[in-house]
Amino acid sequence: MTSEADRSKFFARTMVYARRDQEVVLVDMHDASSTMPLEPWLGKVLLLADGSHTVRELVAYISAYYKGNPPPNLEETLHSVVDRLHDSGAIALSDTPVKLPYYLALPAGEQDPKKAREMMLADGFQQGTLPETV
Repeated sequence: MTSEADRSKFFARTMVYARRDQEVVLVDMHDASSTMPLEPWLGKVLLLADGSHTVRELVAYISAYYKGNPPPNLEETLHSVVDRLHDSGAIALSDTPVKLPYYLALPAGEQDPKKAREMMLADGFQQGTLPETV
């Protein structure tokens, strides 16, 4: 489970994603037709992994939707989701805010593919890691 120290870390996407209907999917940067659908909670957290919020802020944000009456295990569920995404390489944790590059900031379907590919190559981007230029 996410440690107390990790709760103050910023969480950022490290994989290209897309939205398909109500689903969030990870996109293989070498084959855009190859996608991996995420479970709803994983998808929700991945969408929020913009690098500018901490895990603690994530918990507060999601808890607010329950208008003061969140499920008793909500915090543990969210920490488990963060752990799973981090363990899979879909997000990274950082001590400081992270400005996501173009190709991680937007869903694949909203990007200019040529521009995204050029930027990935220039950054030496490897899916599952934050580029060195971030």
